[in-house]
Formats: sequence, C-alpha cells, structure tokens
Amino acid sequence: MDQHQRPNAKRDGVMKPLTAQERLFVETQNQCALCGSALQIRVETYLDDYYLREEAACPVCQIKTRVKNHKMH
Repeated sequence: MDQHQRPNAKRDGVMKPLTAQERLFVETQNQCALCGSALQIRVETYLDDYYLREEAACPVCQIKTRVKNHKMH
C-alpha cells in the first residue's frame, strides 16, 4: 500500500489519495518533532482491563514523544 493512500477509502475499486491535511497528520504522528527521524512505536495489550498502551520514542534523540492509553470497546 502506498503511504499516501487511505487504507479503508476504497470505493468503486479506486483508492482515494490522502489530502494535504491527512498527510501532515500522519507525518506528525510518525516523525520526531525535534529531528524528523522515524519514531519507534510500541503497543502493549492489557486484556485484564481492556486497554492498549501506545508508546512512541525517537531512536536518535532518545526521548519518548508519546504515551497513550486507549480503551478497547
């Protein structure tokens, strides 16, 4: 899959390209704000309380850029 196409936007057999706003969002979520390197993203599952823990870290700057807990429905 092309990185600039929506994974679930297939209608009539045609993949719709991402908008500029969507591309910017993907870049900010996957690149370090300080150096621009690709972030390493780790996800852990906690089935006992139905949460996913997402951690994003920059391998170059050695900082955590994001830690989020997501409730599973």
